Amino acid sequence: MSKVLIHEPIVQEGLDVLLAAGHTPVPKDELQVEDCQEIEGFIARSSPVTAEYLCQFPNLKVIARHGVGVNNIDIEYATRHGIIVANAPYSNVISVAEHVFGMMLYLAREFPLADELVRSGRFRERDQHLLSELKGKTLGVVGFGKIGRQVTAIAKNGFDMKVLVYDSVVTVEDEDITQVASLEELLPQVDYLTLHVPYIKSTANLINARTLSLMKPSAVLINCARGEVVDMDALYEALNSGKLKAAGIDVFPGEYPDLKHPIFGLKNVLFTPHHAALTHEAMIRMATGAAEAVVAVLAGTRPESVVNPEVLQNAMEYSKAR
Repeated sequence: MSKVLIHEPIVQEGLDVLLAAGHTPVPKDELQVEDCQEIEGFIARSSPVTAEYLCQFPNLKVIARHGVGVNNIDIEYATRHGIIVANAPYSNVISVAEHVFGMMLYLAREFPLADELVRSGRFRERDQHLLSELKGKTLGVVGFGKIGRQVTAIAKNGFDMKVLVYDSVVTVEDEDITQVASLEELLPQVDYLTLHVPYIKSTANLINARTLSLMKPSAVLINCARGEVVDMDALYEALNSGKLKAAGIDVFPGEYPDLKHPIFGLKNVLFTPHHAALTHEAMIRMATGAAEAVVAVLAGTRPESVVNPEVLQNAMEYSKAR
C-alpha cells in the first residue's frame, strides 16, 4: 500500500484510519530520502506547503487539509501536477462558532476585570462596572458559509440576537434571516461583527480604515476567519482612538502574530492563538476527515470535499490504473 506524509502531528484517530486502510503514516520528522518516491498521500495542517517542498514527491496523488482553509497549500502546483487537494469542511464548524460566542461573552462581561476585582479584594467595585447582554443586540455576519450559518443559528436561537448577513456570493434563502446588499449597509447597524470569509484577493483587508469608520464606536469586531481579512494597522487606530469599542482576534496576517505591533499593547482586545478550531472533538473530526480523503483518493474514489475538482477525473483514472 501507500505511504502518507503527516506534515504536522495529528491525533491517533486519524492515523488509525490510514492504518486500517493498509497505508503507512510517515511523520515529517521521520521522513527519509528513500521515502519520497513512495509518498502518495499528504496530510497538511497550517504550515506552508510550497511547490518547492512538494516537488520532492513525484508520485503524490492527494493532499488533504486537516481542517478547512487551504491558503497555506500551493493549489496551482497541485492542480498543474494532477494532485487532488481535499479538505474537511464540516470538521471545525461547531468549535469555531462556539469560540466566536466565547469571545463575545468575554468582551461583553469583562471577565478579566471581574476576576481581578475578586482576587484583589475590590468586590464592591462591581457596582461601578455595568456589563452588557447579548440578547437583543445586532450581530453582523460576514460570510454565510458553514460556520457563518452555525453562528447565525446560535445567535438567533441561543441569544435572541438580531442577525444581519452579508455575503457577496451566497443568497440567504431563510426568510427569518435578513441579508443586506453591502458592507456599507451592514456595518453602521451592528453591535457585533463576526467574519467568516476565506482569504482571497477580494477579501484582503476587507475590514480597513474606511469600513471601520462606518461602525458604531460601541461595536465589537470578532475575527476567527483569516488574519489577512483585517488591516491590523487600521484596527489598531480604531481601537486606540475609541472609534471601536473592542475586538477579539484569533487569526493573524502570516499566521504568527507580530508582537511588535502596537495593537498588542491595547487592553480592549482579546487575542487567542488561532485555536478556535482546536477542541478535542474538532481535532478528531479534522484528522479523520483528512485521512478519509486520502484513503478515498488512493482507493480510486472521490473524497467528500475536493478543492480543485478540475483534476479529479484524471487522478481517479490514474489511481484505478495502478
